[in-house]
Amino acid sequence: MDNISDIQKPADLYRQSTIHDIQAGQLLRLYRKKRKISQSQLADHAGVSFQQYQKYEKGQNRISIGRLFLLCDGLKIKPSRFIGKLEKLSKSNTLDQ
Repeated sequence: MDNISDIQKPADLYRQSTIHDIQAGQLLRLYRKKRKISQSQLADHAGVSFQQYQKYEKGQNRISIGRLFLLCDGLKIKPSRFIGKLEKLSKSNTLDQ
């Protein structure tokens, strides 16, 4: 790295998806399919575009806490349950029911 611009800035690190973002997306998809809700329906409920919602499920975009509450409402689950499942998933790295 000869150039200062080659060094990754801390702000850039916060914009990148993490394993937790990917796992949150996988969990969203699992709950959504289990409840037979379309991506469009859940996106509308949360006030985001279909494309934005797809990015959540793929773990490409991070989900704000406010948006997570709206998504959980649309899925008829408590945010605490979602976070608990996410924490369990993070520790086990599996989507077991």
